Amino acid sequence: MLTDRQQKILKLIVDNYIEHAQAISSDALVEALDVSSATIRNEMYDMTASGFLIQPHTSAGRIPSEKGWQYYVESFMTTNKKLSKKERSELEYIINSTQDNRDKSKQIAKLLARLANAAIMIAYKPRDMYYTGLTNLFSQPEFQELQSVVNISKVIDRLDDVMLTIFDSIDDVGVAVGQENPFSPECSVVIGSIDVKDEKWVMGILGPMRMNYDYNFALIKTVRELLTK
Repeated sequence: MLTDRQQKILKLIVDNYIEHAQAISSDALVEALDVSSATIRNEMYDMTASGFLIQPHTSAGRIPSEKGWQYYVESFMTTNKKLSKKERSELEYIINSTQDNRDKSKQIAKLLARLANAAIMIAYKPRDMYYTGLTNLFSQPEFQELQSVVNISKVIDRLDDVMLTIFDSIDDVGVAVGQENPFSPECSVVIGSIDVKDEKWVMGILGPMRMNYDYNFALIKTVRELLTK
């Protein structure tokens, strides 16, 4: 698969791309890796040939491919990240101050949409859903081209149908990237089940593959923890 150095390169590229949404060149990695630009460039060439990186047409740098994202999630994503005290307090306030579960869930979804800058969906039953934050999804740089907008619009149209097929199988909190994502191969989803009294909810954060997986996982995990106390 990947050598130790290539793993470091992939992680650096992914972390940079999550934050800046821009390709990164070999020169930008020299200081972090303490090797020559030529050495990094050769490694990036090999990683591109093996499908972990791609080179955008307009850039000399590289960005992760779907295979690269999947490797990153499997190898580097942490499941023990904690939210800040402020973020956790915001969630606790909604949960403790709102009695109606539907209203509570919608307020939580709107908060998560803002925090994750992504689309949030909650299924109370397979064909009983609420979603918000679609503007966040459409505003991502990955979805600026017309065809991408059309493709993502189709995702929204299919949410109910897809949820019908996966609702019963969702347990705990998980991540699906690209082709593994039942909602769209162009996106990723962090999704989990939440037991609320005698109900089961399925809540997901839907965004581009360029998402902060550690943080979004922590968001769903914390909501799950607070609601199932």
